Amino acid sequence: MVVSYEMNDVLCEKCRTYYAVEVREKKEAKGIVIQFFSCPNCGNANVVSATNKTIRQKLRELRKARSFYEQATTHRSAQRRFEKYTQLHESVKRLMLRSETKIE
Repeated sequence: MVVSYEMNDVLCEKCRTYYAVEVREKKEAKGIVIQFFSCPNCGNANVVSATNKTIRQKLRELRKARSFYEQATTHRSAQRRFEKYTQLHESVKRLMLRSETKIE
């Protein structure tokens, strides 16, 4: 299944054509999901992210922590919630897959 959404125009590094970015997802083995966009003119693909199940779970937790932080009513409460958010953010950064994946 390929999920897509559009973003602003970008310049293709390969053919120098401007185009609207349409981010798509491709599911790979072992639960890895690759988000990417491709130039419609030459097909040059650019990987946005590659995540596994653990990373996607941490990203959901991070979104919840941010929402929880934004609902803080006191300075002390906001500080504690921000620390939790920061810890989760660092955890996600460490887990993110660094990939030079080629999209076929």
